[in-house]
Amino acid sequence: MQLANIPLVWLLPHQLGYFYADGRLQRARPSRLLLIAAAALVATALLTTLPFYGRNLIDSGVAILGTSAPTLPFDVMCIGIVAGALTVRRTLSRWLARPRIWGLVSRLNSVIMTVFLWHMTAFFAILVILYELGLPMPSWPDTTWWLERPLFLTLPAVAVVPLVWLFARFERTTSRPLIAGPSGGTWGTAGTSERSCHSAFPF
Repeated sequence: MQLANIPLVWLLPHQLGYFYADGRLQRARPSRLLLIAAAALVATALLTTLPFYGRNLIDSGVAILGTSAPTLPFDVMCIGIVAGALTVRRTLSRWLARPRIWGLVSRLNSVIMTVFLWHMTAFFAILVILYELGLPMPSWPDTTWWLERPLFLTLPAVAVVPLVWLFARFERTTSRPLIAGPSGGTWGTAGTSERSCHSAFPF
């Protein structure tokens, strides 16, 4: 059953990407998307209180073929995230239509694979440093855990900057055609956009 979970659970968010690409998800009403996002959040909270689903959606405790077998709450959470993102899509699109904002996004996208490849190195380096400094690392999301979240978000983000500076040159040496983006900006190829999606959750 755990082995069957790998294709069944991972294929759902993968298929949602195709539904977005062919325009089906964009046709949904924002009010309906907001309702779906709220329902998914409540459902995820309820499912993770059950004895057979853990609070950790990334690690189910059962490793198969070198990866942790995902579970139903993971898919429910994915649906909620996609619905929430689509709820604010029009607002974000208007914001990205500004040339300066779009230019910044394009520059970041040009090194997105480098960020994807090295962000966990930066994260574990910070983790080791904080551990050696004696920072408490609770396994349960108590008050201390929440207070430490800014550290685990900002410090790895800072640590990955020199790695990107050092290795981005290898990504940028590959020339690729550009297509028009908002307000005359540019997009990379489809592969570049796909890499952006894969690195949406760096930590």
